[in-house]
Amino acid sequence: SSKKGWMTISRGGSTATAAEGNDDDEEAAKLKLQQEAIRLSKVKYYTDQSILYQLRSTYLSESLANRGIPLTTLQDVRTKDGDKPPQPTDWDCALCTEEEPKSCLYSFDAEPNTKVVAPAGTTQYI
Repeated sequence: SSKKGWMTISRGGSTATAAEGNDDDEEAAKLKLQQEAIRLSKVKYYTDQSILYQLRSTYLSESLANRGIPLTTLQDVRTKDGDKPPQPTDWDCALCTEEEPKSCLYSFDAEPNTKVVAPAGTTQYI
């Protein structure tokens, strides 16, 4: 006697047959993939639009500043060569362990068994 077509009751109370359940799972997986593709395309679109907005703003600011309107331009935020030469820095590399945890400046405690670096002589790990 074959059980195909018999109603099965799962823990969630569903009364779908096994064949129907598989179809629903496949459809749900396809729908989830489609929704993720749509989400990723929206993220790309918004990122591209943000970059274009910044480029347009910079171009407009430069054009208006060339006409004498007092606006901040790329020249105003640029560090002139020779103003502040880079300082040579030596780095310490350390391994974060459960016995010797390391705290990072930009995040919380580093995960065990990860490497962190800091300027020599400091504990300002990143």
